[in-house]
Amino acid sequence: MRELFIFVTIILLSASAHAGQPMDMENELSASEIKDLARVISAAKSDYSSLAIETLLAPPGYKCRCHVYYEKPDKYALYVFDGTDMTPIFIIAQRNALLYDPSRDNLVLFRNVGVNFVIAMDKEQLQVICGYLHRTRKSKVEFVDILKVDLVSILNNVTANLEIDRMEGDKYAFSGETREGSKLLALVDQSAAVPFTRMAIYQKNETAPLLVLNRIEGNVEIEDSTFQFPEKDMIDHRLNIKEIGIEELGFVDHLSLIARILFIRSALRFPEMRSDLTPLGLDNLDWSEIEKRDEKVSPVLRKLFQAK
Repeated sequence: MRELFIFVTIILLSASAHAGQPMDMENELSASEIKDLARVISAAKSDYSSLAIETLLAPPGYKCRCHVYYEKPDKYALYVFDGTDMTPIFIIAQRNALLYDPSRDNLVLFRNVGVNFVIAMDKEQLQVICGYLHRTRKSKVEFVDILKVDLVSILNNVTANLEIDRMEGDKYAFSGETREGSKLLALVDQSAAVPFTRMAIYQKNETAPLLVLNRIEGNVEIEDSTFQFPEKDMIDHRLNIKEIGIEELGFVDHLSLIARILFIRSALRFPEMRSDLTPLGLDNLDWSEIEKRDEKVSPVLRKLFQAK
């Protein structure tokens, strides 16, 4: 099996509680009961007819939004955006993958891939995987898709200073800390298919989130266009697309590909950053050509994928 992914290992870090107006105390859930509402959300299970997970990953230097969608029995789509202006930089739909790196003179297209999206705790670290899977057995391609958000493993690490605020109806704000002193904030709705409807993780002593699950929904209607790959529209817009075989992806650094693209786009907006990109191997780029390319390509991609 070959994989391309954004793999981010993060110590589970911090958030401040969002207080709501207290409601009738009758039948109010305790903090431990709130934690018990956590589930392993997985497309591999039959619990959900559909899933929509939308996240923001914001380590120092860039913002990345990953949106993943699933609908029974086998529809998957993944969209990775530059979180600053929502330019798509990596897309998977209908077993096709498109990569936009403004330092390359073409968009890269490769086929026969599955979605690989995982958020889970690995011991005391948070694992985030967002990319593709490709498997060939006996010269035959086997489609593999993974969509899993393990809220149980995340909540199991939140053990100290548990607090809840009753909001309206069956809704709560929940916060807590890990034994390392990190914190987590979640919004909870008992009536939702996925009770944890939003979750934020902040670095200690920071006010901006490191990771936010903006949307965690199950059994919702998803537009069919979300799962379509608009190849004809891209050709009609005269985008320069180069199709390559999966075996030609040797240029990809599995751990830093998306970060590299996001830093390039940040440096387009802030030229003073360009002198600091040598450690990423970005010291000999033709910034004039990159600027022209991005001015042409980025608006088209945003138009084609604006609803995703």
